[in-house]
Amino acid sequence: MEEKEKEEMEEKEEEKEQQQQQQQQQQQQQQQQQQQQQKELMNPNASKTCGCGLSFGVPRNFSKKQIQQKPTKCSGLQQQQQQQQQQQQQQEQEQQEKQEQQQEEEKEEMDMEEKEQQQQQQQQQEQQQQQQQQKE
Repeated sequence: MEEKEKEEMEEKEEEKEQQQQQQQQQQQQQQQQQQQQQKELMNPNASKTCGCGLSFGVPRNFSKKQIQQKPTKCSGLQQQQQQQQQQQQQQEQEQQEKQEQQQEEEKEEMDMEEKEQQQQQQQQQEQQQQQQQQKE
């Protein structure tokens, strides 16, 4: 029984680590993309490349509507950034939810252990009190 439980715990731990690694990679990629865009915005020549806002190629996350709007001057880049920020926020929310779920599960396991520990502590305290009373 215990062997099985140990294995399950280990598997859970491994899964968690993999998830965290994936999440970190995603965040790094996004940060790199954003830095790239910041550079384009900072670059005084950038306005040439985005006269119609789209000459630098349509990003994958652009919706048809936005393309039809024909963004004026560099609004294309800004929209792209806003969308990426939204995506990032969504991902962060999902990550938080996942982590909260994990914490909940861990908490339940911890609670069981804690209750046992607390019971033991109470017993110890009671014993100590009895000893003190005897001393007095």
